[in-house]
Amino acid sequence: FRPPGGNYNETVLKTLSAHGMPMALWTYNPKDFANPPAKALEEGILKERKNGMIVLLHSGIQATYDILPSLVKRLKSEGYRFVTLTEMAQEVDEYRSLFAQRESQMPKPRKESPHL
Repeated sequence: FRPPGGNYNETVLKTLSAHGMPMALWTYNPKDFANPPAKALEEGILKERKNGMIVLLHSGIQATYDILPSLVKRLKSEGYRFVTLTEMAQEVDEYRSLFAQRESQMPKPRKESPHL
């Protein structure tokens, strides 16, 4: 669930929890709803790009439609992948499990060490 405008409160969180629905927000909002020029929209996304980024884009915005083919092509050529939020969450869970497994195999620090 993405709350409109990113606005939520305790009631929304409790309702989502009661229905087993996670909440998803974004990491970058290029504000395409304000109808910036397509070039500025694309440049902003490219400037802020990073692994795991969730970009908030809206349907019905011509500039968004105009930039998507070239933006997707460029990002894919740079090694980025496009996944659903469900896929992203699964990858995060797999990473956490792997990290926890590796951490449990690490030797514990000795308490008597004067360097701790």
